Amino acid sequence: MDSKGIKFIKTFLLIFVVTIVFLASYKWSEYKLVYAAYIEDRCVAYSESKNKVIDVYNKVIEENKNIEIEGNIKFKRALAKKSSLNNYDSIIDNIKASLDKEIDCILLKIDGKSIGILRDKDEVDNFFTLIKEYYISINNIKTEDLISTSIINDIAYVPYKAYKSEIKDPEALYKIIREIDSNREKPIISVDIIYGIKEIENIPAPTTIITSEDYYMGEVKVEDSGEEGQKSIEKQVRITNSKVMSESKIKEQVIKAPKNKIIVKGSKNPLGTNMAFLQKPSRGSVTSNFGSRWKNERHHGIDIAGNIGEPINAALDGKVNKVGYDNIYGKYIKLDHGKGIETLYGHCSSITRKEGDTVKKGDVIAKIGNTGRSTGPHVHFELRLNGKAENPINYIK
Repeated sequence: MDSKGIKFIKTFLLIFVVTIVFLASYKWSEYKLVYAAYIEDRCVAYSESKNKVIDVYNKVIEENKNIEIEGNIKFKRALAKKSSLNNYDSIIDNIKASLDKEIDCILLKIDGKSIGILRDKDEVDNFFTLIKEYYISINNIKTEDLISTSIINDIAYVPYKAYKSEIKDPEALYKIIREIDSNREKPIISVDIIYGIKEIENIPAPTTIITSEDYYMGEVKVEDSGEEGQKSIEKQVRITNSKVMSESKIKEQVIKAPKNKIIVKGSKNPLGTNMAFLQKPSRGSVTSNFGSRWKNERHHGIDIAGNIGEPINAALDGKVNKVGYDNIYGKYIKLDHGKGIETLYGHCSSITRKEGDTVKKGDVIAKIGNTGRSTGPHVHFELRLNGKAENPINYIK
């Protein structure tokens, strides 16, 4: 081969080598040595920075605490096209996609309605615990007083498959239910709570009444004021949500016995002493006194004015021994006070006691009226000793 041929071949080879080198260098300029990030053997990112991927990973994990991860994120060195490098948003999407797998879980149903998806029965129990604790708290029930709590709805645990992102943690589902219940009259979930309470109650001092001839009728002396006792009471209360359903006493114990109050009532006849032992039976004014009246008539009592329907009160402790009607007294009631002493109340519009009733001084026994021989509404009041009329005005306080 002559010199020209050799020169041509050399020139061709030089041009070929230069072209190959140029093409190779151009091709490799599209690639870069980077970090390939893997989660559970799935590549989620090509990045020049490990820290960038780790920051995104931690953020996603923080926002999806209910997602279980098998192992941590791993890195390998890899040659990748520059155009394949992932930006911030695409790394987030890839990590979420790698974590959001369809897994076995539980669909919780209450009274036939779907409430939410939880990981397993333990998580459902944790959710119910939060619901129970809410009602325990708002009813101010102490832990040591708590006997039992139970959900009284129809509960169904339905086996289910769902993506991890669809599964709620117990606290998140609790907040959702509380938000819904805040706008409902009847809560979605009802809790039955039984708890005990302890109370201290006062025991009233019993009263013992003694009669004594040392004092006149109408006189009362407190010989001993007595003293209240105390008892402890244990009760069991059942509520549903915040409504008391039942309350029962389970134990009662006297801590301090009460001391009797002793009252001495006089039984000595006060008539003839001018002692004021009677209460005025009506608040009106006396319009007719005891004694002689027109046409040689004798008034056996006093008249006290009033309005029809106003109360008539017992003038002294006693017992109803007669309720009746006649043309003079109209409707009347008569009380026996013992020692031969009686009082009579006439012209009543109505009688509020019956024969045999025991009454106390001041008790309402009838109502003012205008029955019988009467010129207007009033009460005719008589005081008798062994059937003989006495002037009551001398003994009225």
